Amino acid sequence: MKTKMLLRIICLTVIVGALAIIISSRIAAYENEKKIAKLEAQKEALLLENQRLEHDLNEDITDAYIIRIMRKLGYYFPGEKNITVSDPEETTEE
Repeated sequence: MKTKMLLRIICLTVIVGALAIIISSRIAAYENEKKIAKLEAQKEALLLENQRLEHDLNEDITDAYIIRIMRKLGYYFPGEKNITVSDPEETTEE
């Protein structure tokens, strides 16, 4: 009688252990899939950024390009003045 009870306990322990292993591996697989999806999104963003940077590198470096970049950075030729056009609706009339 005791051996039957011991056998049942052993079988139950093996089944519970197997279920624990299966469930934990499924949870780990799900977490890994989430990580993979996040990394794929980062990869796509980096590829787009790389394309943009390569396009900037391959752009013809002409005088007009250099002047445009220079003005974006706030540099001007001697004698030039920076004029900022304001919104005409914001002007006050006296």
